[in-house]
Amino acid sequence: MFDVREITKLVRYANLFSSNRRKNDELSFLQTQVVRFVVKKPGCTQDEIVQHTHIDKSALSRIIVILVKRNYVERQENPKDRRSRNLFPTVKALTAKQDQTDDEEVYYSWLLSHLDPKERDVFVTTLHKLYSIAKQERQHNFDSIKAIK
Repeated sequence: MFDVREITKLVRYANLFSSNRRKNDELSFLQTQVVRFVVKKPGCTQDEIVQHTHIDKSALSRIIVILVKRNYVERQENPKDRRSRNLFPTVKALTAKQDQTDDEEVYYSWLLSHLDPKERDVFVTTLHKLYSIAKQERQHNFDSIKAIK
C-alpha cells in the first residue's frame, strides 16, 4: 500500500543530502528557504515572504537580520513606501541557491537512475501532471483543498 507521506520523505531526504554535503554552510533550513524566495523574487518585501512561506513575522525579521549580516540579502529602501524595504539577493545568495539546485539535481538523478527507462517515463509524465495541478492550486491559495475539510 502507498503512503502519500513518502512524497514528503523523498523531498526531506533530498534536503538532508544537500545539507550533509554543505555541513560547513552557515544557513539553517528556514534561512535557505528565505534566500531561495529572495533569489526567485528580487525586490520582494518581508510581507510577501510571510504570505508565501507562512513564517512568523518576528521570526522572519530575525532571519533577515542574520541574512543581511552574513551577506546573503541586501535591503534597499522601497521607492514607493519609505517605511518599507525591498530585499535583493547578493552574489553569495545566488551561489548558495545554485549549489542547492545542483545538489537536488545530483540526488534526484541518482534516485531516478534506479528506474528502468519505461518506469522513468511513466513517473516523469505523472510527476509533470501532478506538478501542474499543484501549481495551479497554489496560485488559487489552495481553495479547492481547503473546501475538503
